Amino acid sequence: MTDWGSSGTPLAVRVANPGNRPYRISIALFRKPGDDLDDARVMDESYEVEPTDGFETITEVTNRRYHVRAAFDGLGLASQAFDFEYYPSCGSSDDLDPELFIIMHPRSDRAARFIEFEQSECQVSA
Repeated sequence: MTDWGSSGTPLAVRVANPGNRPYRISIALFRKPGDDLDDARVMDESYEVEPTDGFETITEVTNRRYHVRAAFDGLGLASQAFDFEYYPSCGSSDDLDPELFIIMHPRSDRAARFIEFEQSECQVSA
């Protein structure tokens, strides 16, 4: 049986902005399973992320299962939210530190803006 509970090592939430200017992102984490989103809310913050080739660690939280919701913030329009399910220790390696990667993809001439999620193990979702 898989244990989706918490582990002792904190989860690092890391963000990348490969764009050419700073963008704001709002990120909310909800404990799973949770009946009421308000009671399950662990984090609901907004960050300005400078352009970068790598990732910036914005916070650390208890490493456990989360529903993650992220959206571009402060662009003057209602921004589409992007969702991801984070599962700790879903891979076979104990060598990797728990990390949630959030990659901001600002609007370009070729595509609408979107947010991509990855974690140190497991699936990728956009």
